[in-house]
Amino acid sequence: MTERLKWGKTREQRLAHHRDMIARFGVGPLHATNHWGDPMTPATVSEFHTDPARRMTYYTGFGQPSKANSSPAPVFLSATTLNRYTTRGEAFPITPTCGWAGDSGAFTAIDTGNQAHPWHLDWDDFGGMVTRLMECAAVPPDFFAPQDWPCEPIAREKTGLTVRAHQQLTLENYLYLRREFPFVPWIPVLQGWRPVEYLEHVAMYERAGVDLAAERTVGLGSVCRRGSDKDIAELVEMLAARGFALHGFGVSIKGLRRIGHLLASSDSQAWSKTARDERIMLPGCDHRSRPDRVTGETRPTDCRNCLRYAMAYREEVLQAVRDSSDAAYRRRPAAPAPRAPRYDQFPLCPA
Repeated sequence: MTERLKWGKTREQRLAHHRDMIARFGVGPLHATNHWGDPMTPATVSEFHTDPARRMTYYTGFGQPSKANSSPAPVFLSATTLNRYTTRGEAFPITPTCGWAGDSGAFTAIDTGNQAHPWHLDWDDFGGMVTRLMECAAVPPDFFAPQDWPCEPIAREKTGLTVRAHQQLTLENYLYLRREFPFVPWIPVLQGWRPVEYLEHVAMYERAGVDLAAERTVGLGSVCRRGSDKDIAELVEMLAARGFALHGFGVSIKGLRRIGHLLASSDSQAWSKTARDERIMLPGCDHRSRPDRVTGETRPTDCRNCLRYAMAYREEVLQAVRDSSDAAYRRRPAAPAPRAPRYDQFPLCPA
């Protein structure tokens, strides 16, 4: 069987290029220090890196796009946040230095029922919004997800549609945006709820002429908080074995401990909720509340909007990916023990 090309190159060609880069520039540092003096895993990745955490890209989600100006690692921005600047006519206030990606914020739009959410835009208007954001940022995103239709039960309950209808709408939107806005790095997104439904969506893409194994990234939707489920883990293993470069939307640390080594990338904004729920304040941080309207006093808060804590949480995420790789290595089938030779396999000694 002829190997399918990834990014126009075979695996052997990509490996040869990787080795050439190492020969010319060296392996590079395994650890670095950010501008707060905290240790961090460098943001550069390679599918052949010896560190499992450096084989995938983790995008830290932010509610404030301006954080991307100083983030030492890739960031993930939702259309929910980005649309604030298009509606106010302001220039996009960021120039990412370590890469960025984004999505349409589909689940939030359906769950809240907010008709002003950009996910509800006409397809042409949505494509135009993303185009404007790319022009203002001056740095193209690594990818942008289309107006996909999540398949969580709560989402289907609110739309009144079936899984198959959500899948068809997701496919049609992707095909339209890819055709009308070919300069935007749209990614196909697989939707479903049960594993067999995801495989049916794969078949729908194939019938539409989309070779998912040749795509730079394939989004895996409706898996937030389900990454550690046994059936989802088996699905991810199956899709990764087909050569899909999967992006897991919102996969938790617990999920990454199970499937992290199988993903090409993932994103999450869970760091902010964790800091808020657990009242985390890093040593050296001094975050204060807004002044009280009456007394003018402020009080200590937490690191819910702290870029430094976001990078500390990123280290926990990447450690989960390493744990996932180690666990997969331990689960691999053991090599069969060598069989002891039987006595009758040797010629008899002459008398």
